[in-house]
Amino acid sequence: MDAVNNEENSMYSYSIDRTPTTIVIPTIDSDLLVSSTNISNPLNTNNNVESITNVSNTENTNNHNNVEPTTIVSNTENTNEIMKEKKENDFSKIIKMIKNKIKNNCREYHFRPFRIDGVYCYIVLYLKERLLTIESINVKCDFTDNHILPYVLYHKKYKSVEKIVKLIYEITKNYKIVNGDLLSPKNYDDVKVEEELIPYNEDEVCCVCLENTTDNTSCGHFICFRFRDKCIIQKKKDCPLCRCKNVLTMYNNSITLINNIDYSELNILFMDRIYKRRNVLHDEDDNSIVSSSSSESESESESEEEEEEEGQEAEAERRIDIIQNMREVGLYSDSDSDSDAE
Repeated sequence: MDAVNNEENSMYSYSIDRTPTTIVIPTIDSDLLVSSTNISNPLNTNNNVESITNVSNTENTNNHNNVEPTTIVSNTENTNEIMKEKKENDFSKIIKMIKNKIKNNCREYHFRPFRIDGVYCYIVLYLKERLLTIESINVKCDFTDNHILPYVLYHKKYKSVEKIVKLIYEITKNYKIVNGDLLSPKNYDDVKVEEELIPYNEDEVCCVCLENTTDNTSCGHFICFRFRDKCIIQKKKDCPLCRCKNVLTMYNNSITLINNIDYSELNILFMDRIYKRRNVLHDEDDNSIVSSSSSESESESESEEEEEEEGQEAEAERRIDIIQNMREVGLYSDSDSDSDAE
């Protein structure tokens, strides 16, 4: 009897030892799963199936988690490609529009006013001269003969419309203003490095933001271009320190560099514009003189005609009076009037 019990106990312990072995198998085929389940102790069948199911679910979950990041990355790449294609398409439309302007003999193309590095600017393409300029809207400069022009922060000659459009996009995104010039990121970094070798004077500090600058007013107080523009927008055109009247609207700096004057291509461009404007004004004056003289001659001829008509009427009235008097004294008859008519 004890021998039989020992055999049964040994059988059950053997089956219990095999159960964990079946559960921890990493990958199990369905055929093996059935066979292993059949071999296991009938009392532990449910536990075995549940454990195997949990293992398979865990593997599926891990697989799902592994797939998701790949899907997200691919979606992000697709979105970036779509946005890039959209920008290129937008550039192509603008390029086509500008080329049409050139074909139609337009001299200039003005983009809408835009804020670059905190300063409101005009972006202008001079199509005949193939010149791009970035001009300040609020800050002006005295050019020549008291001609006031928008101050030019940046200019560049170009050959390709495609390249200049891409440059304009880059300027609006990344360029910065230093001492009255609009600089690329590389040039901006170079200028900042140069300050270690060529430092500013102690007084060359913006009186508003305390940044180093050579921009100043005609009364000699320093103010950077960005805060000059902000003050003008707020209608504060007087010097922030001495309250000298209307000194912020005209650009000035301590080294007396005015881009509109000192760069030959800009000087020629604006002189040409001023010359043509003068010719237009002279033509208008000549036309007004011609029109005034013609109007005077017309008025004179009209007055002469009126005087002639008045004279004829007076002469007719005088003759009627004479005939009436002659009738009264018997010196004029109706037969005489018939002969006069003949």
